[in-house]
Amino acid sequence: MINKKGNLYMAVTFAFLFFLVGMLMLPFIENSSTSLRTNLNCASNTISDGTKLVCLMGDTVVPYFIVGVLMLAGGFIGNNLGK
Repeated sequence: MINKKGNLYMAVTFAFLFFLVGMLMLPFIENSSTSLRTNLNCASNTISDGTKLVCLMGDTVVPYFIVGVLMLAGGFIGNNLGK
């Protein structure tokens, strides 16, 4: 069985790996969000309320993705701190 320092080292390593992979995926998600806004013509004032809602949800994808990656990476570290 690995001791507490070994577990913490592995948790930090996995957290860094998830953070790195998440940040590498970010440009692809930003491109998808930009193309969504362009295809739906979100800058127009004449779009319907449903389309405005879809545009709003498309704008929140990137921040939610970043928060999710940080929570996942922090969960790896926090899981081993309490042991």
